[in-house]
Amino acid sequence: GVPVICQRVSYIGEFGWEIITTADTARHVWDSLYQYGASLGLTPIGRSAVDSLRLEAGFRSYGMDVTAEHSAAEAGLSFALSERSDYLGADRARTITQKLITLTHDNGEARLLGGEPVMVKNTDNTFTTVGRIASAAYSYTTGQPIATAWVSPEHAVIGAQLSIAAFDTDRAATVVKNRLIPSRVNSHTPAAF
Repeated sequence: GVPVICQRVSYIGEFGWEIITTADTARHVWDSLYQYGASLGLTPIGRSAVDSLRLEAGFRSYGMDVTAEHSAAEAGLSFALSERSDYLGADRARTITQKLITLTHDNGEARLLGGEPVMVKNTDNTFTTVGRIASAAYSYTTGQPIATAWVSPEHAVIGAQLSIAAFDTDRAATVVKNRLIPSRVNSHTPAAF
């Protein structure tokens, strides 16, 4: 009953829609979708669920995972760069001094907040800080905590064993592929509209 703009986009690795409307009609749109969706078994999931799903799909969050201090290549976003090299900032966009990786760890009770040190254990059982957590959530799909972290390039190897220092405890962590679950959005499967 009100005008909206629907965009076929998704931030969670599954096909979805963003519905855009004006502030004065937003509540009506929400109430209508909520009432109709209930008959289909739909339920609101909240921001924490969206964050967990986007981490599982390997999607980056500007302001949490990536900021102006990071290059596109460091964040794993080289695919979005122009092939040309004559634009302002082209050299910086491809510079790599650190890398954004995905980590999992086995301590499901641990709630990471971001900013926690990522360390490597030395042969003398001491630790050296090699990076920091960018964002974290619990992955209900895989049943374990998941986080993104900025680390030095030599530690950005899938399978590498690292440690996260959180609340006076060192938690063993493993570097995994950036996309823990297959994203249907990025697959070659045609969308079912």
